[in-house]
Formats: sequence, structure tokens, C-alpha cells
Amino acid sequence: MPLDCLLLTADATLLSAVQASLSVYEVNLEVRKDVSSALELANRRHFDGFVVDCDGVPGGLEVITGIRQSSANRKQAIILAIVNGATGISTAFDSGAQFVIGKPIDKGRLRPFLETAIPQMEREHRRYFRYFVELAVQLYPARDEEISTGMVNVSEGGLAVNAGAVLKIDEIVTVEFEIPSLEPHPFSAKAQVVWSSGARTGMRFLFIDQACRTVFSSWLEMLACQENSRKFNVIDR
Repeated sequence: MPLDCLLLTADATLLSAVQASLSVYEVNLEVRKDVSSALELANRRHFDGFVVDCDGVPGGLEVITGIRQSSANRKQAIILAIVNGATGISTAFDSGAQFVIGKPIDKGRLRPFLETAIPQMEREHRRYFRYFVELAVQLYPARDEEISTGMVNVSEGGLAVNAGAVLKIDEIVTVEFEIPSLEPHPFSAKAQVVWSSGARTGMRFLFIDQACRTVFSSWLEMLACQENSRKFNVIDR
């Protein structure tokens, strides 16, 4: 399962160094050269990591702040800030970056940062990787009504359902469904609505009932095995 990373830079030298450094890892790299398109992407899509050229792109530092305010990447994404004098190291950290490095950049300077950052990205990726699942789900908002809908995907950290605009952003709901197996196991959790787009709504788990945790983890492991098997079969063909 490759990592998803976003690089914001208009610097060809930095782009080359990042691409070369990431080539030894399994990473899908999206590149943007302006703040508006980078923020638009960060607001609608979860990334495992960001590399932000704070001083190489006008307003680059604003992207870090925007990432930390976005529902898709607010807390989880790993951010490496690249500075070049205009942005101070402490300012980049205060804005939300976990790693800061100054220009000039080359593979040798990037390596120790990536050796620490990549494992953190991989942990978050495992928590956020979405498995496509069609499953009946019951949602119980605080107003005590029941909403019957269908699961679209699920991860360790949350799920997406076909709920449209029925739920409001930041609303807390109880989520219930049966974990598929020879003997289906009931699952119950508290979740927060974090995004809504078209017919779909995404939720982040806040609390999973203790009695469900072990079975839920085993189910996700099974889904991971199925996903890996599917990819290997595609490659073999």
C-alpha cells in the first residue's frame, strides 16, 4: 500500500532531490506549484505526508496552516517544511510542521529526515487506508433518530457512508454494523462527521466499544490480506 504525499514547490532542484530521495520508498507523489491548488487538494483528500517549500512559493507557509485546519489532514499528516531565510525555523514548527530543513537541499540532507518521517507516515497510512466494503450501517445521531445507510469504505480510523447531506460536519453519531464472518459480530462506535461530498459522508472514530476492538482489528487484517492478494494477482497477469 503506497504512501500518498504532496509536494509544494516551484524549485526544480528541490523537486529532483525529493523525487530521488523518495524513489527508494513506495510513495505516490503529487506535485503542485501554487498555493491555491495545493490547498484545494489538501482540503478534499487525505495525504500521509507533505513537503512544503515555504519560501520557494509565494504564501507557501500558509499551506501548512491550511493543512492543519483541513478536516482531511488536520492532525494526522506528517509535514516537512523547507525554509530559505524568509521563514524562520520556529515559525515553521509553530505553524504545524514536524520537520524543518533549510536550503540548499540534496539527497544526503533529506535522508535522515525521511528515515524518521517515513515510518511515521506508514503508521498513519495503515490507520487511514480505506478498504472498499459494501455493508449495511445504522447511524444514531444525538437527536435519537435512526439512519439506515450503506458503508462505502472503512479504515482503522473511520469510515465513509452513503449519507449525503443528512449529517452535519462535526456532528457526533453512534455507528453500528455487523462485522462479516461465519458468526457476524456486532460493532458499535462513536464517530464524528469530518467531511461530506455529494452522496457520501466521512466519519472519524472517536471511541470503539472495547468488546468490538479485537474482532474489528482482525477484520481489517483480513481485508488487508485480500487487498494485497488482489494486487499480486493483478501484477502476475
